[in-house]
Amino acid sequence: MYITVDPTQLDMNNIIVSERNINNIMENAFFYRIFYSDENMNSNGIFIYFSLTNIKIEKYFNKIKCYFLDNQNNIIINKIKNIEKEILEKFGDFHLKKKIPTYRIEEQIENKYIKLYSDTIETERKENIKLILKISGIWENDNKYGITFRFLLLQ
Repeated sequence: MYITVDPTQLDMNNIIVSERNINNIMENAFFYRIFYSDENMNSNGIFIYFSLTNIKIEKYFNKIKCYFLDNQNNIIINKIKNIEKEILEKFGDFHLKKKIPTYRIEEQIENKYIKLYSDTIETERKENIKLILKISGIWENDNKYGITFRFLLLQ
């Protein structure tokens, strides 16, 4: 079970970033864990719940891609892109002024898909799916920084 936040109610002031640690995934990089804390809860990471409509799910090598088939999802998609930008701008202003932000969520969305993580794969068109965007932290290397994230498909 996940405790999630509605994307329209996410408050950037409730995001806490940890001290810099060595990144265990990327070589020659660092990782900053993100916490979300408000008057009701504290969480290790940010879990954002949202839905998409009129999509197509396809297996792509060992990954799953969720394609947007029309513009029905533009409002939520733009909100998700803005969340990524706001987090990186806020963090970059304080810590990484001379480094370049990398918008990996936006890169996927601009290509009309997102990569999903799920235990089950049903490759088909769907009218509606429910997802969680899990934002774990921020990575940093010599020149760039970006968000560590996953899109989780709910069954």
